[in-house]
Amino acid sequence: MLISRITSPKLRERNVFALRFFSALMSYTFAFLCFIAVSGCQNVLGEGSDLKHDKTQNAEVARVSSVAASRPSGIFISGGQYQEEPLLAKPFVDGALIRVRWHELEPSEGQFDWRYLDSEIAKVAKLGKVYTLAVVGGPSTPSWVFAKGAQGYSFTLNNPYASKARPVDNKLPLPWDAIYLKAWHRLIAELGKRYSSDPNLLLVHITLSSQNGFEMHLPYSRGPRDPNQLPSWDKFGFSEDKYINAAKTTLDAYSQAFPTKFLDLEIHNVFDSYRIPQELVRYGVTHIGKRFGPFGAWLNDRDVRWDKPLRELMKETSSQSFCNYQLIGNATRQLERVGKNGLQGAIQNGLDDGCRYFEVWEVDVKNRDFEQYLTELQSQLKNSH
Repeated sequence: MLISRITSPKLRERNVFALRFFSALMSYTFAFLCFIAVSGCQNVLGEGSDLKHDKTQNAEVARVSSVAASRPSGIFISGGQYQEEPLLAKPFVDGALIRVRWHELEPSEGQFDWRYLDSEIAKVAKLGKVYTLAVVGGPSTPSWVFAKGAQGYSFTLNNPYASKARPVDNKLPLPWDAIYLKAWHRLIAELGKRYSSDPNLLLVHITLSSQNGFEMHLPYSRGPRDPNQLPSWDKFGFSEDKYINAAKTTLDAYSQAFPTKFLDLEIHNVFDSYRIPQELVRYGVTHIGKRFGPFGAWLNDRDVRWDKPLRELMKETSSQSFCNYQLIGNATRQLERVGKNGLQGAIQNGLDDGCRYFEVWEVDVKNRDFEQYLTELQSQLKNSH
């Protein structure tokens, strides 16, 4: 019955008309869609050309984005409080470490003075470089933190390599003190609000309350404790678990404040124990991921016992994310600290550990005898990037 209806002459004529109409409609529709597609492609190509032009005009921002997509890499100046623009401008220099003391940044509770950081960052940006940021705590903690009730540890430090080598009385907040941690984490949050979106910011050093406020070790903790010679931390309630748990909250604070930036943590043995750096690096890699790596501010070419487990930790982590180094001293005036093969020997150790980011002291960047080597090193770092 259905077949007879379709094959009847009258219906067949109508079906033929409908088929021709539908075919014509589809042809016009296809032509219209092709027109739209071509127009769209032209618009997209036009926008792409504009974007390419914009990126050409902002080449350094594009370079920063490219670097940030992989891992920290390059030669960075570590030096005095104020960056010297002629040094920053050197072709083999990728950027600078910019450090500020906590008591200078927040002299009164909640009152921040950003002028120094903004000025130094502007120098870097003007020259098309990038920068690493660090706030030095520990002995540079402002007095108002202790006035609020934070418990402190007083000690005397004599740094023979300081510009004015003399004993200095210092005080740092206990690394696990709740009042200190609340103030410290609030500062980190404010720092992130101001600088986390800066495309020229490559890396942030995570800092804790420590002997110098930059590295991990505590006063009198770089060897076995001897109660007969050194003040004991036991009466202040020190334990590795307490230190580790407090430091984890600081890692979390930095990660939240700088959600897209590279973060690293300086590692040292504490009381001749390597559990603290090992646990904190493991925590950072697990919870922050490939944005996190260890940082060693002690790169050298000497045969010393204490850094071997640390270098193993650096090597291990470099295969998961990255590791970064700062020279333990300058090779121009402190060769006994750096080692017999000087700058080249120390940096080669860092390269062997998988490091691609090096902080070199200002005086070595000035040293013309190192310019060729540092130029070749930068080229090597770019090619391995």
